[in-house]
Amino acid sequence: MFLKKTYMGKELKIRPEIAIYLSIVLLILFTWVFYPIWNLKSINYAQFITPLGFKVYFFKNSFLLISPLTITAIVFMIISAIIPIIWRSSRYSLYASSFSLFLSFIMIINSLIFQQRYLFFHGYSAIPTVTGTFYILFPYKTYFSIPFYLIFVAIAISTLNSVKRARWIPYNRLTLLEKINSDINNKGIITTFSEWFEKFGISYASESNLLKTKDLVLSTEDKKRNLSVFFPSGETIVFGKKYVLYITKEGETKYLNINDGIKLAIAKAIERADVEKTQIKEEKTYL
Repeated sequence: MFLKKTYMGKELKIRPEIAIYLSIVLLILFTWVFYPIWNLKSINYAQFITPLGFKVYFFKNSFLLISPLTITAIVFMIISAIIPIIWRSSRYSLYASSFSLFLSFIMIINSLIFQQRYLFFHGYSAIPTVTGTFYILFPYKTYFSIPFYLIFVAIAISTLNSVKRARWIPYNRLTLLEKINSDINNKGIITTFSEWFEKFGISYASESNLLKTKDLVLSTEDKKRNLSVFFPSGETIVFGKKYVLYITKEGETKYLNINDGIKLAIAKAIERADVEKTQIKEEKTYL
């Protein structure tokens, strides 16, 4: 099962497991704009960790300390969401995504350490000004907000995607036959079987409307009568729009539906696959 999106005129397929992870990351970034990850509040004083850094309120005055830690955390989080989308040829993209998210979380933890080291000292909170910094003592309370807890949800899903190869949702998973059928509708008969033969390691030769592996020929509809159906040199499978024509070595013809035709083509091609024979040497043991 894939979620299909269109990007720059091209269809982009995203697995639902990746889409869930992407949604959570976007939710983290969106909520972080309105809800700081960490809060320290008093009567007329407050500290927040925002996407741009540390924000300090004192009465009606506010100060923003831009921090590369929080900005880097956002960058790593965005990279973590993008990697599985643009790099889909390998499962290592899932590992890289999880690692990038872990780095983002480390940057946030470092932000908290920075706050405890430089903006808070033995119960005194810092008030940065143009000419220096004041430390005041107020009764206060600290707490984390929604984005911080969503990060743990993202870490759990990213780890699950890495372990399960982003295939942990069991519903509506395409079978091999459904995948081939879908590829035929999108790419055509010859291109689809060429790609699947390469995946199975089956050698073949292709032309514009023919695909041949040894004495088996796969073809699209023979509108120009270029294909000899009366004197075949091997087995021939001709794919039409709704039906499949199968011609045996003896010249007998059978009509099949598309699904049975796909099964027959794969089975016949696998029969002709080259199997590497490994010579087994007998080992003698002397007592």
